[in-house]
Amino acid sequence: MTVCRGYEHRSISEERLVRAVNVLAEIVKQHGPAYGPLYDNLQQELAEFRQRQQNLESSTEPLPRKRARKVA
Repeated sequence: MTVCRGYEHRSISEERLVRAVNVLAEIVKQHGPAYGPLYDNLQQELAEFRQRQQNLESSTEPLPRKRARKVA
């Protein structure tokens, strides 16, 4: 995979996914249904992302921390 110079890699956020869905919706409107499967796939990604976020927020039990052992 090639790395683009000047491109800053950021984590995926809900805002970025919503923006991508909106852009693809415009592309589908302008250029026809050939981009429909990509649009559907991105909508599914957004739904899964929201579900993961909801699951993370609803889990009230923090993960137990492991204590580091001293090496003699």
